[in-house]
Amino acid sequence: MKLNLNAEISEQLRLNKLEQEIQAAVDKGEFYKVSVADKYPFTYTIGLYELFNHPEILIFSPHQPLKTFLTIIQTIGENVTNGSEYKDGEKHEELIDNFPLLFKTIDRKYYDNYLGKAIEFYKGKSFPALCCLFPDAEGKFPSDVGCNKGLKELQTLRTK
Repeated sequence: MKLNLNAEISEQLRLNKLEQEIQAAVDKGEFYKVSVADKYPFTYTIGLYELFNHPEILIFSPHQPLKTFLTIIQTIGENVTNGSEYKDGEKHEELIDNFPLLFKTIDRKYYDNYLGKAIEFYKGKSFPALCCLFPDAEGKFPSDVGCNKGLKELQTLRTK
């Protein structure tokens, strides 16, 4: 098997550049947003814990576009910057016009699957993180009786 060293070096330089962008943002007092366009796209923050002692935020849903996540996570980050707090078990309707979102603590055993760059930034899993959950079409969250089974399985997989 022939190794493509140029491709490996290019990838390492790209990753180093991302790490530098994250550190530069945090050094300026700003949080950073990482988006992953996976089967189920997701977005998360890096820097909220470092700067504001607030859990990092992860947003995902199989029914929402990545652009929606970016808008919501930007709003959450700005709210945290201005002193707001989001806690485990809290529902918030102010982030999307009268549409409730639920915050749940992410089980650290799932950090590797979703928070890779945050783990690198914090040099481990010692930071807290919350998942911002969307309800199903009936307005039910995974912890509610009668929640859509598929959504429930997907979202409870990541939270405590």
